[in-house]
Amino acid sequence: MTHYQKDRTRRAKRCSMAGCSRGRHVKDLCVRHYIAKKKREAPPCRFDGCERPSYSHGLCKEHRAQELRGEPLRPFVRPYRMPIACSFSGCERTVHGKGLCRAHWGQKNKGKPLSTIRSRWHRGEPPRKCSMNGCDLPYSGRGLCRQHYWTMKYAERKRLQTEGKQKKRRSVVASALAVCPAVLARLRALSFCAFGGF
Repeated sequence: MTHYQKDRTRRAKRCSMAGCSRGRHVKDLCVRHYIAKKKREAPPCRFDGCERPSYSHGLCKEHRAQELRGEPLRPFVRPYRMPIACSFSGCERTVHGKGLCRAHWGQKNKGKPLSTIRSRWHRGEPPRKCSMNGCDLPYSGRGLCRQHYWTMKYAERKRLQTEGKQKKRRSVVASALAVCPAVLARLRALSFCAFGGF
């Protein structure tokens, strides 16, 4: 058996896990299943108080990175996670950046003092409803909700397209009628001359 044939049969072998069709990598497992098995069987990190599985040299990824940077090993602190709501008191908007909603972040970015943001309906009037009968959705444009607005826009576009086609047909007919009298007069003149006219 040649080297190429051996290599081909080696490649044909599959992962030993049930239902996996990937090629085998190490110990009759594909890469994904081998790494998962290694993580399950790995002893915990050798740093006191760390319960993560060891990654290299008996340390988890974070402590191994500290060791490689030449830093003394210290407890790993989880990264800061932004809160879900804006940190400005009384604001319930979602966070955009630096713990603030988009409006307060914009104020801070421009160097303005943080202040309360007026609601969209700041005049105290309730949001207007769609003018279609039986629709309680807030209006978007022309007194209609978004769905009815776009339905109306689509109908208008179709109407304008059909009117444009009709205008085009009318202009073709009108131009043909405008040309016809001149053509008819010329034909009459030619036929008149052909039959012995002056």
